[in-house]
Amino acid sequence: MVCDRCIHVVGQELDMLDMKYAAIRLGEMELSDNPANEQLSILKDQLRSHGFEMLDDKKSTVVEKIKAATIQLILGTDEVEFDKKLSVMLEEKLQMDYHYLSSLFSSVEGITLEKYVILQRIEKAT
Repeated sequence: MVCDRCIHVVGQELDMLDMKYAAIRLGEMELSDNPANEQLSILKDQLRSHGFEMLDDKKSTVVEKIKAATIQLILGTDEVEFDKKLSVMLEEKLQMDYHYLSSLFSSVEGITLEKYVILQRIEKAT
């Protein structure tokens, strides 16, 4: 999920399935209770029909958190201290070493985190 409309769509799908949730944020949703496997399967299918995917493995989840944090910082949806480097902000936000985050991102996405940031800045400018 990379925009407010995405959050809205996920919220609608959860509501239609009568699944309780604590929060929906960019790239992340937090369910209030443990849904049945059948509900989760239906939710995965519904989200996939909108172009989303639920991630269960830890590495993919961290990469999605990196993407969400980067987008929030670039779009200015977070309170940003402009004198800090992106690497410092990501370390603080995700509570992980930047070198680990950068290596993980590259291995999963096939591009460097720096290139991803540049692509997001270009997308914002257009």
